[in-house]
Amino acid sequence: MASSGNNRTPHRNRSFNDDDIENRIRRREYSERETYIPSSNAAQHFQTRPDMLPNFSQMQLNDDDTSSQTRQHLAELQAEIAEEEDSATIVRSPPPAPRHGPSTREQIRKSEEKLVFIRARKNEITQLFETMKRSQTVDLCFLIDCTGSMDPYIAQVKTKIDNLVEHCKMTFADLVLKVAFVGYRDHDDEERIISLPFTGDIAYFKSFVSKIRADGGGDAAEDVFGGLEKAGELQWSAPTRILFHVADAPCHGRQYHDASVLDYYPNGDPRSLNAKDLLKILEDKNVKYWFAKLTDKTDKMIIEFTRLMRMPTMLQQVKLQSAEDLMFAVADSVSSSIRDMETTTLAAAAVDAFSRDYNTVVQRPGATRKLKEFAICEIIPDWSLISVENAYLFRKKLPGNMNLADSLKEPLKEECRKRRIQIATQPFAKGTQRIVYYGIDCTYDPSKKVVFKEFKYLGEGLNKLASYKEQMEVQSISAFLALEFNKQKPRGIKDISFTKVVVISLRDRSKPFYCSQEPLIEGPYVKYNSNNGFVNKDEYAASLNAFSHWTYQVTDGYLMVVDLQGVKITSPTGPKFTLTDPALHCKDVTRFCSTNLGPAGMHRFFRTHHCNSICKAMNLQPHRHQPKSSTMTEQGTFALV
Repeated sequence: MASSGNNRTPHRNRSFNDDDIENRIRRREYSERETYIPSSNAAQHFQTRPDMLPNFSQMQLNDDDTSSQTRQHLAELQAEIAEEEDSATIVRSPPPAPRHGPSTREQIRKSEEKLVFIRARKNEITQLFETMKRSQTVDLCFLIDCTGSMDPYIAQVKTKIDNLVEHCKMTFADLVLKVAFVGYRDHDDEERIISLPFTGDIAYFKSFVSKIRADGGGDAAEDVFGGLEKAGELQWSAPTRILFHVADAPCHGRQYHDASVLDYYPNGDPRSLNAKDLLKILEDKNVKYWFAKLTDKTDKMIIEFTRLMRMPTMLQQVKLQSAEDLMFAVADSVSSSIRDMETTTLAAAAVDAFSRDYNTVVQRPGATRKLKEFAICEIIPDWSLISVENAYLFRKKLPGNMNLADSLKEPLKEECRKRRIQIATQPFAKGTQRIVYYGIDCTYDPSKKVVFKEFKYLGEGLNKLASYKEQMEVQSISAFLALEFNKQKPRGIKDISFTKVVVISLRDRSKPFYCSQEPLIEGPYVKYNSNNGFVNKDEYAASLNAFSHWTYQVTDGYLMVVDLQGVKITSPTGPKFTLTDPALHCKDVTRFCSTNLGPAGMHRFFRTHHCNSICKAMNLQPHRHQPKSSTMTEQGTFALV
């Protein structure tokens, strides 16, 4: 979340009346030499989850590979795997006895291991979605100055609360919203504090707010501390907690406002309350504090509040141009707070997954991770002071023109080249999983500007070459599908491309160093959708959401490209999207990193996907999990049908 110093203006490109809402499981080539988990250890890994074990563990098999019993056993295992992967084709008849390649018993062993792995991973994904679902349980408290000038804002809360709930439920299908109200005036007013505890009864909330009249307030400063005190006393219980404060006047105390503000209590709160203690209560309860700026009179107060908080990012300021902007800003606060919770959950799950050993499907109790020490430096370095290093470069070769769905079911082929590069000594940016460095690829003349991305966590199983290669495969497949989409999309629709990613290995350093390399893309960076169902309605891109839908259909439901983010640029052929760091959902949950959330992730996408004109033009078929009553316009607004 951005700090409070950066004011946010709520988006108004939609109408509230009708609008809106590595696993370090490495890529399994499933070759003769690879396994998922030693068969002898499978039972001990899942002693408490017998449902994950194959049904065939105790079968006594004939040593003869050609026996019908042995081959039937293999067929049943393969059928169970197909069922787990939601395959459209399930064959239970015995396969022929092998003449070449691994024996039937070897195939049985690998199939048992794969089945255990798939069940464990699916269980992990289910638990992850349950955790993320809980983040859509929200406590939202309106903290509003109820003195004379605030009547238009109180009216907006009363008249638009139903639209707010409808909008948020359109974005977040599992939303459970409770609302509370705390109003404050000043110390000399008859009704200094007005409050309503959290309730899920929106009609009751509206009735309560409709009885509030904006009046009182002798001087300019108001009893903000009294309002914060009451808000801190509420029974906050939801995983996502939001205090939305609307005020046009600061609190009492000369340190919180300019001398031009009339204040009958310049030495501070007459009840001896202080801001640091009040804000600490909110922080301890993990309440995100959103402040709606109406005038410049509150600037000094918010600067001081931010300084007093242990975590300044817990306070976010948005600027309102008018009362009509209020509920748009509240909707943004709900959406942003839920996404922050979900991102934190996904990032933690991804790091845990990356730290797994190659042949285990559960986290070892002793495995730990720590954040790499680094300092962000946004200044482009003086490259004359940075040494040139020899590197090995790994890249994936894109599939040929064979059947597209089948071509992606096998791992991409790989090739290795030598390169000469320069890497900045400090990163200039960081994400949830990686840090990013400026760089130069000196192999070419002239040299090329690039960026290098390194995983920011250290520990056993982390920052291995295989992890980077797996990420590279995800982006390479996404790039291939984007090329195919551009060939098939209607004329006039923006082109889509992904930056070309390669993996770098530096072996001349004292310790092996691995990272990914891709071209530097410049411009405002936007996240258009995520791998957990989020769709950006404020920066909506019809072509990108249609692209995700198309990848599902063109691969016969085998995989889907999601988590689309990047920049929109102007090229000689017109505007186009240049994207990076996508995720792949795939039926085979043993592939494509921890961001692969399998069929459940695909279903999550469709739950919030409303087909647009591009979907219709490309004859993309609706999915059974899609909303049935609406379509999306090119601007991201909903039209009910």
